[in-house]
Amino acid sequence: MSVKFWQVIMKQGKLSENNRSRVVGLALLATLLLSVQVGSAYLYQVDVRVDPPSVYIGTYTKLNVQVYDGDHPDWVFPNADINVTWTNPDKSKYSINRTTNSTGSIDIGFGPGLPGNYTFVVSSTYDYNTTTYVQAGKQSATSYPVNLSAMYKTGKVGVFRNSTHLFYLDLNGNGAWNGAGVDRTNNFGIKGDIPVFGEWNGTTLTEIGVFRPSTHIFYLDYNGNGVWNGAAVDKQYNFGITGDLPVSGDWNYDHKTNIGVFRNSTHTFYLDYDGNGVWDGAVKDRQYNFGITGDIPVSGDWNFDGRPEIGVFRPSTHMFYLDYNGNGVWNGASVDKQYNFGIRGDIPVSGDWNNDRISEIGVFRPSTHLFYLDYNGNGVWNGSVTDRQYNFGITGDTPIIGDWK
Repeated sequence: MSVKFWQVIMKQGKLSENNRSRVVGLALLATLLLSVQVGSAYLYQVDVRVDPPSVYIGTYTKLNVQVYDGDHPDWVFPNADINVTWTNPDKSKYSINRTTNSTGSIDIGFGPGLPGNYTFVVSSTYDYNTTTYVQAGKQSATSYPVNLSAMYKTGKVGVFRNSTHLFYLDLNGNGAWNGAGVDRTNNFGIKGDIPVFGEWNGTTLTEIGVFRPSTHIFYLDYNGNGVWNGAAVDKQYNFGITGDLPVSGDWNYDHKTNIGVFRNSTHTFYLDYDGNGVWDGAVKDRQYNFGITGDIPVSGDWNFDGRPEIGVFRPSTHMFYLDYNGNGVWNGASVDKQYNFGIRGDIPVSGDWNNDRISEIGVFRPSTHLFYLDYNGNGVWNGSVTDRQYNFGITGDTPIIGDWK
């Protein structure tokens, strides 16, 4: 349960109390007017204005939130703290905190994908100046029906064959290679590359790419045609140093996948937070010390907040260590998540196997080219009836996961 606060601003004059909440079409307008007269001073309101919720098929729901002065709607306040609480159709509740940008606006994306009726509650406190008063207010909530079943982002398997630099992608999602006429194969990269994947262009489709360890250069299939068309059409980024391992995720939640690397020697993640393909330092980008030397990086939305978090897989003990709370630090298994899954020599994978909008773990066994996927998300292998086991690829392939279209 969260306590909602609304802040009002001292001003000359007198203002009567007026509490209101309204919906304009599908727009969500959470408004609460409060006033307390102190001498001859006004107490101004700070309202939260939410644009109509937008459904982006394949990825997320988006709300655009602004904090503004209720009596002067054109006065939009920058760098204001926002709290959003929502209730899912299954009655589970989640809450996130964000800050508006310098123009007073922010897009907030939501990962849940259960079909049905959602209730969003948006509130804010804002320090406009030193003469401020904060007063507890009622909770303003508006629910809207939207079928999010089409938003499921399924994790389908695939492999990269290093000897021929060919991608084999399970387009129909049945866990078997059905030939290039049904599934998909792409020649991309060169021998020695490491495969990467992501929504590079924000179109909600998963595109392929490679990371070249010898030159620490990413080659990303930006236009999604499965062919390298040069840096003018696709994207090429020099990021990291020799020996780094690639990692990708929508670090800044702009609904495009950004690159990053894991430096094994120092077990440090370097994430391209601003998405420009260049390391700009830990203030603009993100740097996290997580894991130990010898770990393999993973990423996924472990906590159902719609954002990717980091993690590592320890091959020597086949243990996953997942940054569940998203702070970039290992806080122990009681706060974060630790799972024993697979055997020594496995390669980690992650994806939303069961369409619950949460990333689950899995492993690929190179010696048998078998995928073992934690379908029910409990962090334990429960057999192929409960979880999923797929024979895909050949010995020596490298796994890749995406929502192939």
